[in-house]
Amino acid sequence: MTLTGQVGLVRKSRHPISRIIEWVTRSDTSHVIIATSEVQCISAEPGGTRRRLISDYQHVTWSQYVLTDRQAHLIAGIAEYSIGVRYDYLACAAHAIAAITRTDTPPAVQRWLANRGPTTCSALAQTAITAAGLQAPRPWLPTPKDWALFYETKGWNHAT
Repeated sequence: MTLTGQVGLVRKSRHPISRIIEWVTRSDTSHVIIATSEVQCISAEPGGTRRRLISDYQHVTWSQYVLTDRQAHLIAGIAEYSIGVRYDYLACAAHAIAAITRTDTPPAVQRWLANRGPTTCSALAQTAITAAGLQAPRPWLPTPKDWALFYETKGWNHAT
């Protein structure tokens, strides 16, 4: 299986911000990346969406979508097109408030946040995957934990 177009979940990171995300979401998954080749990926992160080496990340669990060449290139292309897009700190604050208060962000607020210009790692992956006609986590504004739960339903939990 080629990695291009696959979604990677970054787990058990040592980075302080990643540890906070894991603590707030009560999950061992802190980040979502999209493979654009066998060695490169796109990461929506504080400071803006950027290209990175896959080797920058340890403990990645890859999706196992069965992709046509067209779907793989569409997903990778959407990810590449997002380079430089601002990070959505407001969406992260909404996630944190919901997690800390153990409530759900109201659907209308989720839709409003999801339709703004900035993005998060999880939202970018959801956009790219659904544009290719594939199934992704359901919330308007997914978190890395939502992706991890989605992987569990698919049986994609083997970390590499």
